[in-house]
Amino acid sequence: MNFKPSAGIFVAGLVTSIAGALLAVIAAGISGSASSGAGAGAAGMGFVSFAVSVAGLVMMCVGARRALLIIDSLPAAFSNLISRQGQPSHQPTPAPQQAHQQFPQNYSPQPHMQPQHQGYTQLPPVE
Repeated sequence: MNFKPSAGIFVAGLVTSIAGALLAVIAAGISGSASSGAGAGAAGMGFVSFAVSVAGLVMMCVGARRALLIIDSLPAAFSNLISRQGQPSHQPTPAPQQAHQQFPQNYSPQPHMQPQHQGYTQLPPVE
């Protein structure tokens, strides 16, 4: 089973929820000390802060669900590990066999011949 990471989305949801709560506190402070024109802006900011907090809460729930799925699958992974503990973890591969050269029946090995050096000839000097 392929699991998705859970810690990142959980932490992002936590931070988003806290940011939404801070926005709500700021919106409440603006609406309490301002005139009616600023109160409408504070109400809009309050709605945005509520939406941000809800989005953070959803992200935290998704992260917690992913983490619990991983935790729930651990007993199966441990039981597979324990059942394989007495067995080798991999199948042994046979050692490669050395290749034997097969010669024809009428083959007789020849002595190794070194190339003959012709010797260096000296070139005439360049003028």
